[in-house]
Amino acid sequence: MGPEPATFPRDPCDPASLYALSKLAAFHLGRALTKSTGTTFAWARVFHPYGPGEDPARVLPSVAAALRSGTAIELSNCLQQRDPVRVEDVASALALLASSSAEGPFNVCGGAGISLRELLEELGRRIGRPELLLFERRPDRAGEPSCLVGDPGRLRSLGWQPAFPPVAEGLDYLC
Repeated sequence: MGPEPATFPRDPCDPASLYALSKLAAFHLGRALTKSTGTTFAWARVFHPYGPGEDPARVLPSVAAALRSGTAIELSNCLQQRDPVRVEDVASALALLASSSAEGPFNVCGGAGISLRELLEELGRRIGRPELLLFERRPDRAGEPSCLVGDPGRLRSLGWQPAFPPVAEGLDYLC
């Protein structure tokens, strides 16, 4: 088996919530199960998938729908940094990992953070209704991390490259 996930210094496995802890536990369980079979186990840590077919309740589609309908949206300051990755790029990363003998954690992400505010402002410009984004009207969600940006270096070392542009340029499916 490959090294423990904690030995990848740029890919810390230090869960801050019960949800994150359960994902890490699933990794350890999968790895333990494959040890006895002699198979490899790669763990895809998918960051923030977006794209066609996305649940309408998620932030990008819900904000886009409100903007298209002319409805103002009260938001927090939206300064948290995220690392969105298009669903088609997630699929190609998963296919690559499944067909390889790679082991350990692999970040499925773009490797570049963008603030939620920048993302929503770009969406507002593309739809033509940026004035409907009412920032700093709601408090930040308690316990929400300010930055979730990954390093896709291990995945890229296997030959993976995202096919879609950075998220701010790939919002056309919502407009």
